[in-house]
Amino acid sequence: MVELIPEEKADAVVGDVSITVVRMGDADFTMPYTESGWSMVVAVQAQTATGMFFFLKPLTPALWLVSLAAFIFTGFVIWVIEHRINPEFRGTPLQQFGIIFHYAFSTLVFAHRENVVSNLSKFLMVIWVFAVLILTSSYTASLTSMLTVQKLRPAVTDVNDLIDNGDYVGYQEGSFVHGELLQMKFDPSRLRSYSTPAEYADALSKGSAGGGVAAVFDEVPYLKVFLSQYCDGYTMSGPVYKGTGLGFAFARGSPMATEVSRAIVGLTEGDDMDLIERKWFGVPGSCVDGVDADNASLTLWNFSGLFLITAVAATLVLLAYLVTFIYRERHEVRAAAEPGSGSVSLKRFRAWLQHYDRKDMSAPHFRQQQGWSDSPSTNGGSSHGRKREGAEQEDATATRDFGGPRASPLSDHSRMDSVSRSPLERKGSNEFRTPFEQRMGEAAAASGERRSSTPERKQSLKFAQDTEERKKLPLSP
Repeated sequence: MVELIPEEKADAVVGDVSITVVRMGDADFTMPYTESGWSMVVAVQAQTATGMFFFLKPLTPALWLVSLAAFIFTGFVIWVIEHRINPEFRGTPLQQFGIIFHYAFSTLVFAHRENVVSNLSKFLMVIWVFAVLILTSSYTASLTSMLTVQKLRPAVTDVNDLIDNGDYVGYQEGSFVHGELLQMKFDPSRLRSYSTPAEYADALSKGSAGGGVAAVFDEVPYLKVFLSQYCDGYTMSGPVYKGTGLGFAFARGSPMATEVSRAIVGLTEGDDMDLIERKWFGVPGSCVDGVDADNASLTLWNFSGLFLITAVAATLVLLAYLVTFIYRERHEVRAAAEPGSGSVSLKRFRAWLQHYDRKDMSAPHFRQQQGWSDSPSTNGGSSHGRKREGAEQEDATATRDFGGPRASPLSDHSRMDSVSRSPLERKGSNEFRTPFEQRMGEAAAASGERRSSTPERKQSLKFAQDTEERKKLPLSP
């Protein structure tokens, strides 16, 4: 319609007139009341995020590295505090190295079995478990969103692909975009014109192979109007080719161009233009294009405050423990670090390390173990005390069952001597007597001793002894 002005068929053209170099030679234009440019709109394809290492997508590489460093540092601080006072944090150097990693990473699933003893360790663990809970919850939520929500990708992103593939493309009827497409080496037979947003949507839904088009080129304001009506299934793609904007056209030399330009500038400086755009084009960003895995990844900045709190807490706990340890053990190490051969500072450092690696026998765990070893008579005493109690029980059992104490190793010698004796002698020595006969014999002997204790028994025994002695005397001739 701008050509009507030089033909003197119109004094002005008011509307969405694109300002171009060719048109500025035929009429005077006002200041642009909106930014312009032209691009293309294409159909979108729904894709589900997949891949071999897709589980790494929820976190950026920087966040993965910082998380790994935080796990290792926290495990190291816990080991430093618990090494001297907790037997679960001791062992060979390789075992202790494994404890640092195992204890730190097992907190991811709250499966750490080692119990901490120090209050400093407990304080740090409270903060660290809270940080791990937030990190794992955020990772799970982000991964679930990526796996369940489809991400929408444009079917075409490069204009050159349309030219090389020979796809049909559309444009607005009567727009200068047609000439721009011809300059970009599009085949004129592959260009199709449309007039309404409904025609855009119908052509894009059919596709180039189905009688429609693969993309529609138009000015950005018109594309915004189209997307505000057909949000689902379409999106802007490719570069935005800049333009001078939209304005009003007047006859050359008309003073109206200057007055209208002044009014347009006053309108764009306020909020009125923003309200007009929201009314006709909708709220910017209201058309959701799905989830992009690259944009949905959690960054280090999202957790910078959490890692800062954890790092400060771990550092303060470590410094508090080292200061306390050095002050408390300074007298123990001073003697071991006396000047001698080699550097004094190196000897002192080695002395500190050697002293640190020793057990703190004043710790409750080690003090309790030492108390058990010193009191075998208590419940759960030493093995020597339990063996001695077992031996006494066996002796008592033998005495109850057989009427005498349990045989000692020295009885083997007496049994060997008994072999050389005759059966009658062995019969008299009670070797072949049953336990009942032995008890009866012992009872009879005890009764005889009681009877011999009386005066009459003693006198009769003395008379019998004298008689036996007289029998042993030789007979006189």
